[in-house]
Amino acid sequence: MFCIKCGTQLPEEANFCMKCGHPQTPVVTQPPAEETQWEHCKIDCIQVKEKWSLFGKEILQFVARKEGCPDHIAASKTFQLSGFEIGCPSEKSKLHRTTLQELVDQLKKDSWEPSETRPSVWYRLQFRRR
Repeated sequence: MFCIKCGTQLPEEANFCMKCGHPQTPVVTQPPAEETQWEHCKIDCIQVKEKWSLFGKEILQFVARKEGCPDHIAASKTFQLSGFEIGCPSEKSKLHRTTLQELVDQLKKDSWEPSETRPSVWYRLQFRRR
């Protein structure tokens, strides 16, 4: 080890330089801070079944799935699309918004927090938790 002021060679256990008297502070290396690991999940809408009718009424459900996992971690109650709604829930429907909000509330209760990422489809909300 060498003096940090004058460069004189010192024993490894030296606290002060024997030549200039400057205190020798040990170099402390701190381990890198652990990065917080987050779990992520996203809400999607799936078709549970289809009722036959002239307009083809679908029975749907909102589900939350963890990233990389095919099974859902939470699900809403099922709801039916009207004959004029085709393929996906309508943001204008009070029933659809309420059903989605119930699932969001359930996720929040389970320590999931909403992500700030704005979804491309109104109900495809994203969440994260530690």
